[in-house]
Amino acid sequence: MSRMISRRQRRIAQDAVIKDPARASRKWGYEFRDLWQSRDSELHFQAYVRIEWEVLGNLAGGDSRVAVSTWTQLIAEKMAREATVLRREATENAINHDLAIRLPHEEGSVRVLRASVTLDVEEGVLEQARRRLDMRRQLELDNLTRQQSSAQVAFMREEILRDPVNARLHWLLSSPTSKIADEETWLNLVGQASMWSNDSRWVHVARLMEKFLSGLSAENRRDLLGVLKKVFAGYGEEDLAAEIPDEWGLDKE
Repeated sequence: MSRMISRRQRRIAQDAVIKDPARASRKWGYEFRDLWQSRDSELHFQAYVRIEWEVLGNLAGGDSRVAVSTWTQLIAEKMAREATVLRREATENAINHDLAIRLPHEEGSVRVLRASVTLDVEEGVLEQARRRLDMRRQLELDNLTRQQSSAQVAFMREEILRDPVNARLHWLLSSPTSKIADEETWLNLVGQASMWSNDSRWVHVARLMEKFLSGLSAENRRDLLGVLKKVFAGYGEEDLAAEIPDEWGLDKE
């Protein structure tokens, strides 16, 4: 489609009256060009509007023109604002269909007989709209990738790295070439699974200890850890006593 206007101007109205009002009957025609905002910010349709109507009362031609052009624009421009410039032809068809099913239409002392719209979009505007669409798609893809990565990290923390058995089972499932050599290895894995189960007594005790220590002040935690060291050592477990940290929550240097 050839370009209808070379510059973006608002309301370049052409008083192209189809019939000379001095000699004609009460039927009138009017054509004008305009820029209509699309759904895409700052991107416009170029609109060419044609209207034919007849005056039913004593309304002057100029006043009737304002009435019919305003009625047409209220319908067509609203639909253009809800559409993207990338769908110019579909938008034009939708506007003309909506106008057609309303005709003939009486607006005060005038009856609109015909109304149609032709839309055009400058090539530079189309290129800008395509770039924006590509950017939106890339942004959506990036957001999806981040969500998937976050879900994978959460799964690793909550399931796979929850205990050594889960980690080893995941490795076996994700490595088709890996093998468990013998029955003893299987039995060892089963034993570890039972040991790290939520129903295991030592896991339950460990959780209680962690909850209890977390609720103490730093000074009380140091005192209690010191008592545990003495208890271990008193039972002859000096090596285990040496592994108890001096501060709760800090890795042993």
